[in-house]
Amino acid sequence: MVFMGAMVKMGYLAANPSVQYWIGIWPTYIAYLPLAFMFLAYIMHSIAGGPSKIASLVGLLGPSIMLFIGGYKVAISAITLSTAFGSTDCISNPQMYKLGLEWTAASNFKKTCTDKASTGSLVVIEECPGYAAMLAKNPGWKYLSYLEGSSGCAGWCDASTPIWLHSGDLQDPCSTVASEALTTEVLYPSMQVAIYDILILFMATVGIAVLGPKLTKSGIEW
Repeated sequence: MVFMGAMVKMGYLAANPSVQYWIGIWPTYIAYLPLAFMFLAYIMHSIAGGPSKIASLVGLLGPSIMLFIGGYKVAISAITLSTAFGSTDCISNPQMYKLGLEWTAASNFKKTCTDKASTGSLVVIEECPGYAAMLAKNPGWKYLSYLEGSSGCAGWCDASTPIWLHSGDLQDPCSTVASEALTTEVLYPSMQVAIYDILILFMATVGIAVLGPKLTKSGIEW
């Protein structure tokens, strides 16, 4: 299947935590929607009892356009966010500012929990009573926890000590890590999907335009 590679890569992008948090779940639909176009094309070919121009257009151009638009939109979002997160200005970007507030809430929650503890054993925020309830109110904590666990960063805009890990060492801010992840894990693969599918779109259009007259001359209805 000519679209299998692009679909798998788009599915990989859709499962990336940075994509899920910053861009949303819609890339998941883009990854699998081409299957609907290909199934529809198959049905149309079966009904026609032979090659069908409309079915070929649906089966080739539909998935190409869908995957190109999806890859392009993910790439644009990734480069916009990556540029913003690479800046030291954590106030002007609303998304960056909001996550910064959630990190501050997590830091204050952990400090309150540690102050109330009778021993110094409570050093990880998940061990604090009431963490599940606070997590429900602060969905960004899950993403911040992922960044800390996967890269060892801490804080959001400023360097800090980890909240979700057993470490008291000062670490680089997670906004820098998020910027790099959006570039290497999201931007480059999404650009590959967009470029690949625009090439498929071009070749499919040319192929149908060239093949059509030949089939007609061979007596095949097209």
